[in-house]
Amino acid sequence: VADLFADLGEDRAARALTLLGRAALSHPGALGLLRGALAADFAHLAVPALGVTVETNAAVGDLIDGELAAQTVSGEMLRLITNAIPRPSLALAGTAATALRRIAEESAEPSQRAWALLNFSIRLAELGRREEALAAIEDATTIHRELAHARPGAFRRELATSLNNQSSCLADLGRWEEALAAIEEA
Repeated sequence: VADLFADLGEDRAARALTLLGRAALSHPGALGLLRGALAADFAHLAVPALGVTVETNAAVGDLIDGELAAQTVSGEMLRLITNAIPRPSLALAGTAATALRRIAEESAEPSQRAWALLNFSIRLAELGRREEALAAIEDATTIHRELAHARPGAFRRELATSLNNQSSCLADLGRWEEALAAIEEA
């Protein structure tokens, strides 16, 4: 399968993946071909495969999740994947959460880690995982608070955004007084 995709540009790969995605709706063997292609050349096919998921078959998102778990993926590739996923997207919210969690875990840069945690929290909330969303946004808020203390001009806006999202998470959990305190600080 990898040989079929090896010489295709991104446009042609996207068309081939779309055909396989549509075929997989009625022919389960096509999903196996997609799995093989992603496993063989994840770096080349991950972003085009996300478009297939949006257009044809949510099961492709599960294949991408599996490859994210199985393969070593660069931070840059994780960001490309995250940025290629539309919001909102229930079919790909789990994939976005997986990529964002990896960015947060692997990032040595505090501002990148906080960005990933903030967005991870949003995707967790979309999935209905409210407690986990709150934990992620609390971590992002802590990092943004430290960054804003050190460089107020550069990070006060990010702190306000984290506090706003923290307020939303707290409200979703019925913790009204804490939600009010967070939004007032924002």
